[in-house]
Amino acid sequence: MDPVRTCALCRKKATRQQGMLRFVRAPDGEICLDLKASLPSRGAWLCANRTCIKEGLKRKVLFRKLPTIQVNEEAMIDAIANRVCEQLKSSLGLMRKMGDLVLGRDAAVGLAQSGEAAAVLLASDLSLRSQKDMREALASHAATIDSMFSMDDFGRSLGCKRTGVVALKKGRITQEILRLCDMVKNLSDGRGPTPASLVNKDLALSGLRG
Repeated sequence: MDPVRTCALCRKKATRQQGMLRFVRAPDGEICLDLKASLPSRGAWLCANRTCIKEGLKRKVLFRKLPTIQVNEEAMIDAIANRVCEQLKSSLGLMRKMGDLVLGRDAAVGLAQSGEAAAVLLASDLSLRSQKDMREALASHAATIDSMFSMDDFGRSLGCKRTGVVALKKGRITQEILRLCDMVKNLSDGRGPTPASLVNKDLALSGLRG
């Protein structure tokens, strides 16, 4: 069972799966993201959204009694979103290799109508008409998710031609992908970089480990 954690800033209680991020303090005082929540150091938690992370770092609510190195809040948030997008890209690629996702409108509708689809991701640049058609076709069969990936992003991540529709079969990895999609949206808050720019950026930013 996933333990309930408390945000160091707003004091909201939630599990990691419900949108919490773990941070650890390195011996030199650097605050680092522990995305997989697996590092042995003592950790502190923040809600996985731009407001809690920015204010939490600014107010130094993490590890109050210990010296820490000052960080650039905006740079840290963008770097965290970068890491989350990398994990999302990796998870989608894994599902593709396992044959647990299908591409394109017809294949997605077929998978959903068979009862095997948990969710269908729609590209950010899919036409409004196509989005409407997909939602109508899937209304009683599978959830539709407005992703932050463009059709080209999907193509690069999945090693295929550009596509605007990706249907995910039911399973543990799909639940993780949906969690990561929600996290990227919360971190970006409508003004952050798109996955296309994030996944190609240099990952060698301080404050990211694990």
